[in-house]
Amino acid sequence: MEHRRSPLKLPLHSKRATGPEDPEGVESPRKRLRFDFDGWNAQQTVSKMGSSIKEKVSEKLEGLHWPGGWHAKLLLIILGLLSWEITKAALGMSSGMLALGALREGTLFSTHGRLSAELDMMRIRAGNRSDAHRGVFSEEKKQLLKVIVGLEAQKERLERESREASVRASAFQGAYEKEKEKSAAAKELEDEVKRRAHELQQTRAEIETRRQELDQKIADFNASANDFTEADTPSETEPSRASTSEALSETEATAGALGNSPHLPKQGLVFAEVFAVDESQVKEDIWRMIGDVRFDVTNAAAVMYARQPATARGVKIARPHPLKTEPVMLESRVSPIRLESTSVPANRAEMAQCTQRFNVPGLVFSTGGYNGNNFHTFIEGVVPLFITARHYGGEVVLMISDSHDWWVAKFKAYLQGLSNYPILRIGQDDGILCFADVTLGLRYHGNLHVDPERMSDRSDIFDLARLFTEAYQLPVPTERIPGGTPQPIRVGIVDRRPGSRVIVNQAEVETSAIARGMTVQVIGDEVFQSLRETVRAFQWADVIIGVHGAGLTHMVFMRPGTVLVQLVPFAVDWASDSAFGEPARKNGLHYLGYKVTVEETGLLKKYAPDDPVVTNPKEVWERGWSAGGDIYLREDVTLASEGIMEILDFVERNLGSSASGSGLVGKCSGPDKFNCI
Repeated sequence: MEHRRSPLKLPLHSKRATGPEDPEGVESPRKRLRFDFDGWNAQQTVSKMGSSIKEKVSEKLEGLHWPGGWHAKLLLIILGLLSWEITKAALGMSSGMLALGALREGTLFSTHGRLSAELDMMRIRAGNRSDAHRGVFSEEKKQLLKVIVGLEAQKERLERESREASVRASAFQGAYEKEKEKSAAAKELEDEVKRRAHELQQTRAEIETRRQELDQKIADFNASANDFTEADTPSETEPSRASTSEALSETEATAGALGNSPHLPKQGLVFAEVFAVDESQVKEDIWRMIGDVRFDVTNAAAVMYARQPATARGVKIARPHPLKTEPVMLESRVSPIRLESTSVPANRAEMAQCTQRFNVPGLVFSTGGYNGNNFHTFIEGVVPLFITARHYGGEVVLMISDSHDWWVAKFKAYLQGLSNYPILRIGQDDGILCFADVTLGLRYHGNLHVDPERMSDRSDIFDLARLFTEAYQLPVPTERIPGGTPQPIRVGIVDRRPGSRVIVNQAEVETSAIARGMTVQVIGDEVFQSLRETVRAFQWADVIIGVHGAGLTHMVFMRPGTVLVQLVPFAVDWASDSAFGEPARKNGLHYLGYKVTVEETGLLKKYAPDDPVVTNPKEVWERGWSAGGDIYLREDVTLASEGIMEILDFVERNLGSSASGSGLVGKCSGPDKFNCI
């Protein structure tokens, strides 16, 4: 009898084939029972085989007719022993088979248990993954709902903005129609302006012709002034012939006794004597003396001997400085000059005797006030002097009150560009100087600004820069033309002294600019010590970047269409815009006022986030300039990377992308080492 068993195929990580009798993929009870009885069946088979052999042998022996005796008995004994050995062998075989069956049964039970445990573990893991996936899906669902809500809100906002835009468009259309109706009137007004401009040009030409004629008469008058006698002294009823070329070319309206016309008051064909002050402007007063004027430079006093009855007599005190809005400063820092208008004395010997006569006008101004700070030096002296003296064309004598050696030395070339005559210093030079016309005080158009509408030749701040260029014999800078041949953008970074508004990460600014193909120069103290090199550096640069401070005053030398970037200290917006932002825009520069955040300063290391210094700077400034300045104007700046990118993006928007530059050229230094241009 032969028993064939199928091999057990149970891969450790694969699923068993299942059928109707094996729903869970596990061995069926019927198969397992067969394995349990295999050993018992084998034992029974062997026992039967032994009995069958014994019976057959007995039958064979019984069929034989053996002679009796011991031989037959011996044969039977042998056969019995043989039968017993066969039975023992069969029994041994059955025991082995029983042991093999038991071993296989144990192995099967062990495999079954292990597979059941793995199956349970797989079910647990599957359950855990299912729970985790459910959590992820739940969270994603929540996020999706939030996005949907946000989109709905955005949709509502866009719809609202669309409705508002429609309303504005309707309003704009209505305004456009109204403006269209006014266009005809505007065209007529434009034609009228052109006509009047043409008439003004003709008038100026006539004035120039008359100026030349009267200059000659003035020269004749001055030449004969020392020869006056009682007989040839003009009576007070006769018109005075005293006048000036400056009076003829001045176009600014003069209030009071000077009238509102560009011409001075006249008597007949000659100009009348004038002793008056124009107090109509907010910032400055202008004193004017036209006639026989004798100026004592030693004692800071001037007297005019009036001959016309209509001429005002009396005494005035002049403080020729363009900041009358600060009376305390005027009283303490600007020296007074005594002006007197009096009739010609009967005894000519009593008149002040001239040590030098000039047939050109005199202009008196003070360099007192806040001069010394570079910003105030320019807004109180340099720029107002250009505004007031420009139209003389060099034919004017400059007389400086409250003069300082450093001021005269620093601006010597500039002063020589405005006057063809030696510079006189009141209180330091000697003599009585005689003029036909003297003006005291300087005109003011705003911080660092020249208004071409108020200038007789329509000159502007760039004409002032050109005057410095010519005075220092520098190359005439070329204007950067947008859209032209790509050029490297030249960036000048103002380098301040350590301890006050330093750009801490200035190297990062330089590296970022160079990475965009720009050429970078650092403008430091070595440059600022020489006004010539300062002019040169600022005219070289396409872009100037610097923290709010007096160094940015030199923006007056920048070329038209270039870029000024002022890093506005935290809580100093108002002062920064007034000082440099507004003038830059008026002067035609591209201006960026980058507002430094509190995080870009060191304030949060010194003050709590809720301290008024951080939360309410206005309260700090209300305590006074010193209180605010000592806090906010002493902070260094560490620009955020985003801020640096914002600045360079602004530069490229206004100047175009830079062609490949030469990187960091180096620090602009003294005259022998300067390599900015």
